[in-house]
Amino acid sequence: MAAAHCRVHPSRTASLKESKMSPTTILDLTATPQDQAPLPPLLRNVRRAADAGDDPFMPAGYLQQRACFELGATARGSTAVSQQYAAQADEVLVIELADGGVLITSASELQASLARSRPDLLGSQGEILFDRLRSDGAATRGLAGDLVGGLISRIFALAVGTSEDAIITDARQRLGELTKGRESDAVELGVSWLGTKALMWAIEKRLERQPGVYCWQPLRGAAPAAESDEQARTRAQQELLAAAAAGEPVLVFIHGTGSSTRGSFGDLQLDERELWSVLERQFNGRIYAFEHRTLSESPIENARQLLAALPDGLQLSLVSHSRGGLVGDLICMENFDHLIEHYRSDLPATGETDPAAAQVVQREIGDAHGEQRQQLRALASELAAKKLVVQRYVRVASPAQGTRLASGNLDVFLSGLLTLLGQIPFFFGNPLYSAFKRVVLEIARRRTSAHLVPGLEAMLPESPMARLLREAPVRPGIEMAVIAGDIEGGGLLQRLGVLLTDFLLFDNIDNDLVVDTDSMYAGIAPQARARALFDRGAAVSHFAYFSNIDTRAALRDWLVSSDVGSLAAFRPLPGPFADAAMPGARLRRAGETAVADLPVVVVLPGVMGSHLHVRRRDRVWFDPLDIASGGLEEIAWGQPEVEAEELFGMFYGDLCRFLAASHRVECFAYDWRQPLDVLGERLAALLDRLLQETQKPIRLLAHSMGGLVVRACIHRRRPVMDALMARPGARLVMLGTPNQGAYSMVENLLGKGDTLRSLVRLDVRHDMREVLQIVSGFRGALQLLPKPGFVDCFQGQPDGGLGGQSFERAETWQDYRQKVKDFWFGDGQSATPSQAELDEGSWLWRQDGAPTPALPKEYEQQSVYVFGVARNTPCGIREEKGRLKLVGTTQGDGTVTWASGRIDNVGSYYYMPAQHGDLPSTGEYHPALAELLHSGATGALLRSPPADCA
Repeated sequence: MAAAHCRVHPSRTASLKESKMSPTTILDLTATPQDQAPLPPLLRNVRRAADAGDDPFMPAGYLQQRACFELGATARGSTAVSQQYAAQADEVLVIELADGGVLITSASELQASLARSRPDLLGSQGEILFDRLRSDGAATRGLAGDLVGGLISRIFALAVGTSEDAIITDARQRLGELTKGRESDAVELGVSWLGTKALMWAIEKRLERQPGVYCWQPLRGAAPAAESDEQARTRAQQELLAAAAAGEPVLVFIHGTGSSTRGSFGDLQLDERELWSVLERQFNGRIYAFEHRTLSESPIENARQLLAALPDGLQLSLVSHSRGGLVGDLICMENFDHLIEHYRSDLPATGETDPAAAQVVQREIGDAHGEQRQQLRALASELAAKKLVVQRYVRVASPAQGTRLASGNLDVFLSGLLTLLGQIPFFFGNPLYSAFKRVVLEIARRRTSAHLVPGLEAMLPESPMARLLREAPVRPGIEMAVIAGDIEGGGLLQRLGVLLTDFLLFDNIDNDLVVDTDSMYAGIAPQARARALFDRGAAVSHFAYFSNIDTRAALRDWLVSSDVGSLAAFRPLPGPFADAAMPGARLRRAGETAVADLPVVVVLPGVMGSHLHVRRRDRVWFDPLDIASGGLEEIAWGQPEVEAEELFGMFYGDLCRFLAASHRVECFAYDWRQPLDVLGERLAALLDRLLQETQKPIRLLAHSMGGLVVRACIHRRRPVMDALMARPGARLVMLGTPNQGAYSMVENLLGKGDTLRSLVRLDVRHDMREVLQIVSGFRGALQLLPKPGFVDCFQGQPDGGLGGQSFERAETWQDYRQKVKDFWFGDGQSATPSQAELDEGSWLWRQDGAPTPALPKEYEQQSVYVFGVARNTPCGIREEKGRLKLVGTTQGDGTVTWASGRIDNVGSYYYMPAQHGDLPSTGEYHPALAELLHSGATGALLRSPPADCA
């Protein structure tokens, strides 16, 4: 099938433009060609009756179908033929999924995504092998599944915008204004910061309602007479002035990306009238909508616009959704002038594969951040002058720490938003939806970098916005709630996104299809001492929070309750920022007088689960402000006066308090940087003292690396451990201990682990390589590398990890550095520990001797192991076309595989439906852990793997 020739707009930024508009890309597939098939429903031009006429965003002729291929089950018969299609540079691919969703991308971007994440799905000439994708997908373990046969229904090749329309004309004019006529002909729409800003502006200016604060129409009573936007804003301004003068509180809603106030929050008013009536009574009808541009303008610009519309001294409450939370957070900050100069990107890479293109993008991002620093200075002054009183703040699903999917693949992210918006009745035939279609198509057509979209750049994990919100002081007195969610199972688009993103384990990260759950807890929330509601289920998605009855009711309660601290739906904020630390000494029940009559339980945390302080007064780990200012260097290997302080309360606090009802609880905080022989001696000293203090049973509850510390104690001080385990009622319970190491540590040392990447983003003084070298000096962390000779899941199989990897050899890591490719931080970002460091960090493996580790046979009946359960756990590493790739399995807890956890001479194994980090903190199973400590058995946990993981 012949394809039309490409039409390329002229540009003098040749390096960037030429890299974006590469030559034809070959699609190699077996499919049934279709002639002028109907477009997927999400792309059809559907207008409401009141808006009949030509669509200003998608005018006639804007989309021209050049080819369509049927790949679903109906195409597997005799009509399917093997063929190649040459996709042109000006074409957009629309991949229709079996559940009605769409992925809109360009063939060259799809090719580049696969080259990063699945180079095996490309032919020798770069052709996209859809047939191999189908057969390979069926064997993919826990990732994409039967990708083509079960996921993709049809593929469309569309020519987009072959002739200039009014939007492009306006965008070019706007670009001339932004550049003030200087070099405007050298800046291309969609492939530069100013060009993208102009293009997004030209689309958003056609929306029906212009930016500003508006009164939300009352639920009951007559609607106001028809009025212009200016008249409506004036009316709202008069009401707000009256409220400020009378000292009456108001409620302001801030919507999310590509939406409006009614689009984001309309379900609050429509689905349950009484709920909205309660809000109207609480705020005396003073409820307002902040309409703003989410693509052509940054959250900083939006915050200044909102601030300008609010009178001095106003008392207000805020409700935000999605990106609106970035705007809300900015409004709640104060005295952040000292942080403004640091508002800049420190990343050495931008995701551009062409070096010249990367330089252009980096220069433009630098210029944009310079302008945003000026905006921040103005915002700081305006906030100080306004003296607003923010009383309550409900932030729903905010990407306060960025969203990985937007960073990993912008086309997947925007297609996901488009698919989800298309499922909301409000958007059916709405100009907002039509405008967002145009945005998605233009970005796919031009291969626009997420860094160059002003409204989206702040939503990237590597954006300086995340750092600013995390570090900025917050106005006192704000009662803040966070509503977060995670969808169970996800959808087809999420599964396809896993294949196309550069984040190896995105499938294992909680999210609501748009925003990572952990990001929803970030921003100003920790400093504001926010409380959180977490909702998980198949019905959870980014646009369902205000239709789901539980989250909707919780939002109402937070806004109207006289005592938000008493609301059971909201719990203390999870995460290290909200940590309620656990003392390293003994924990007793309040008023306990007979503690000597209780058995003892020693709680051992996992790696990095103990706080570390320097000179006994300066907590470095984990103090986010200390880490952000370069404090990691203070606890680098060899630094003096570093000691363990306390356990992380967020992981172990509730468990220790629960166990204190039946045990004397000893929290063994330890310096996890140290080699295991040192830690084994320190544990032995504690146990020896306890054996002398009490004749009661002593039990060990060891999470993760804590179990290795126990095993080190056995090797170093066997008589102490024998005496402990010989007592009636003694017990050893391991939770997710990596008894043969973990490939998650390999992932971190390769710079790919989420923990490591988050640490790099937090630390403004050290780059990725410097952080890696500090971490790789921690002997205790190196002990978590896979044991020599250990064969993990699928290792040696065709789609499994390679065997014979010598992680204990320095030359292995030198070799890996040459093969590590990183989309954002730059290639070659890998740790290179020295041989001396690796030798000290592998002490335990040398003590084991035998291929499979073992506890002493005498301990068998008193020993229990609890496995965790997760959707994907690293289990191997392989090399594909000179690039390292981690292999995953469903047989693990997200960090440690079940194969690694098994150890000889353990009497009982159990499975807890919780991920690695949640094994000690999931309150539902605290009674089960208490039973295991008491009797070695429980009926509350599974004795065999869950059926979908076995």
